[in-house]
Amino acid sequence: MSVKRFITLLFAILIVLALTLTASADGGAVLSQVYSHEQNMDIFIAGNMNSERLSVKVANRSAEILESGLLTDFGGTVRTTVLVDISTSIPIEARESIKKYIGAIIENIGSNEEIRIATFGEKITVLHEFTHDRYDLSSATSDINFDNSQSMIYDAVYNTIPELISVDDKPCYYRTVVITDGVDVTKTGITKEELLLKLQNDTYPINIIEVSKTKVESENKDLAALARVSGGAYANLYPECDIGVVSSVFTADNVFWLRILLPGDLLDGSTRQINIDDGINSIQFDSKLPVFDAPEPEITTTPEVTETAGTELGSVFTESVETNQKEKPSFEDYKLVIIIASAVLAVILLAVIISAIVIRKKKKGHIGTEDSVISQNHGKNSSTEKTEYLTDEEINSILGCACIRLRELSAENMTWDFALDKDLIIGRDTSCRICIAESSISRRQCKISYNGKTIIENLSTSNITKLNGNQLTGAEVLKVGDQIKCGRITLSVESLYVSDSHNVGELNKLSSFINI
Repeated sequence: MSVKRFITLLFAILIVLALTLTASADGGAVLSQVYSHEQNMDIFIAGNMNSERLSVKVANRSAEILESGLLTDFGGTVRTTVLVDISTSIPIEARESIKKYIGAIIENIGSNEEIRIATFGEKITVLHEFTHDRYDLSSATSDINFDNSQSMIYDAVYNTIPELISVDDKPCYYRTVVITDGVDVTKTGITKEELLLKLQNDTYPINIIEVSKTKVESENKDLAALARVSGGAYANLYPECDIGVVSSVFTADNVFWLRILLPGDLLDGSTRQINIDDGINSIQFDSKLPVFDAPEPEITTTPEVTETAGTELGSVFTESVETNQKEKPSFEDYKLVIIIASAVLAVILLAVIISAIVIRKKKKGHIGTEDSVISQNHGKNSSTEKTEYLTDEEINSILGCACIRLRELSAENMTWDFALDKDLIIGRDTSCRICIAESSISRRQCKISYNGKTIIENLSTSNITKLNGNQLTGAEVLKVGDQIKCGRITLSVESLYVSDSHNVGELNKLSSFINI
């Protein structure tokens, strides 16, 4: 078999393995909300996870999973706060659309959902507390009047976040929908920065409805930051829009819930790292544990068994008990590991073959070039018979430095230039050249480097990096237009170029891609 045919066959095998991995992976699960009560912690995840393979660690210690599954399967409750801006800056043309939108939410209220309606301007007014009653909610909506001269958006959101507690010992998922035009005149009270900090720490989703006279061409950057930091969604409400489409944006149908038992000796009010994994999805975040005196575990004593002459029978009984206590491993337990291992071996084999071919060609090219140079030199000066090569430093001094320009996909005006004379690390750690304060990103997520080509590699063992929608499993060459997804942040490669001045557009290590 020729080398070309072998490489083609190997590529076909890799494609089949990639399709198999894609088909077996759910992916896309992200943390949405978490809160603790006594020794229990309730965790809500946007997206589905595999309950049978689920494992949780608190500060690298295994935690007991008490219950897990889709929120709807456990009779869980969704409590939605609808927060309406009633300042006079709200466009007159859109005010009726706001009431129609709230009416659509009420009409389509889920069987497990409760809604609270509140208005804000210079002050906050709760028109009706959490209820499932459509009539009461509709009556409260009719009392909305847009008569406040100014609004304090961030103060209103901060002060209407409810206490996060379970309801009748069943899970309860909380969220807020803010309907506003984004005009904020806060002079006192909670600032935007204080609210964003709270949302980052407390994982509470804020969904934004931006109200306007006509369809907005670009999102309000402050409102978009509010939705993005909290893990919420964003939509535009204007007179000609489809109310049904807008009201369907903020569904809570695919919320996965798990309740874990926290280790008793960690309940001291400290902040600990939580790791959740189901073999496909991996979620990591920090959470402050409650202060609680956990009850001492019950110690059960096993009655002594008097040794009798039936030693052989007792031995058989003991072996039977031990066998029953051990779970028999099945192929399903190792299926994913086998697939991944096969893919890794195939990639390694392919890399070895390609490397061998490249080295072979380089040797041939080098010999040919050297012979040519020697021949030419011999014609001019028979005493000079050696080939001279430029060092990397000499090449860089002539050509300049390779650079890359990156842009955050959700914000057109947010671009950065970096010189690739050293590794460009992206992650949550402040030592990274690109520091992103985002819980879905690892401390060291991925690395971009230059060795004749611009290369990207994944560094994280807990969170995946995607290149153009595909999981990054090895070193890949970056091209202009490629999209790099780290957690919930997507970066676009805008340009790859050489700068004579060794351009270095360093990003402040303590900043993030969110303007706050």
